[in-house]
Amino acid sequence: MRSLSRALALVAVTALTAGGLSACLWDSESFDDQSRHEEKITAVRMDLASGDVTLRGSRADSEISVRRSVEYRGDRPKDATHRIEDGVLVLGGCGDDCSVDYTVELPAGLPVSGETSNGSLSFSRVGEVRVSTGSGGISLNRVSGTARVRTSNGSVKGRELAGKGVNAQSANGNIDLVSTRTQNIDATTSNGNVAVTVPEGRYAVTAKTSRGDTDVDVTDDPDAGHWIHAGSSNGNIELRTAR
Repeated sequence: MRSLSRALALVAVTALTAGGLSACLWDSESFDDQSRHEEKITAVRMDLASGDVTLRGSRADSEISVRRSVEYRGDRPKDATHRIEDGVLVLGGCGDDCSVDYTVELPAGLPVSGETSNGSLSFSRVGEVRVSTGSGGISLNRVSGTARVRTSNGSVKGRELAGKGVNAQSANGNIDLVSTRTQNIDATTSNGNVAVTVPEGRYAVTAKTSRGDTDVDVTDDPDAGHWIHAGSSNGNIELRTAR
């Protein structure tokens, strides 16, 4: 279900509780399209209020493919929602009462930044990541750069993380990270479980939960060159060494 539908559902519950709901609330329409770009890009930046973003890096890709799924109420959006600006692919929104989901095929290893207020984020084979979402999960796969991700309501999942550091935060959701490279990891959630798997080695470990169990199977050395910080206010913490 798209982000606009999720937002409308929340409004619907509120309106029904208040005692009524206009039928026009559900009169949304949608369309899909796709565009290809041969222009070289050096980074991706998200700048949208509502929508899911999926980025798939591939070393075989010499061009960029952008697929859009647009859901709207009222007049159909006519303006372009994405552009290439000084070598940066900017993924924008489509205005009020409108959401746009992106699926982008692009060269591997590009840095990604930006935010969305309402939407899930899924990145594969990208470089440095600095992103946030107000409501939605975040999925990272084979990220080669430093990752700093934050969601106010959603889980964070990372696999084959091979950068120089991970900072993952959620106010309400689980965090599950698997690192294939020795690096600093900070994983904290206010409400949820934290699971971190790292390569064998020594780490300065801090693992704290206010309500839950702590299971640490990582060699803890306060003088180690890398550290793991895992925290939860309400949830279990599990730290594992990859075998």
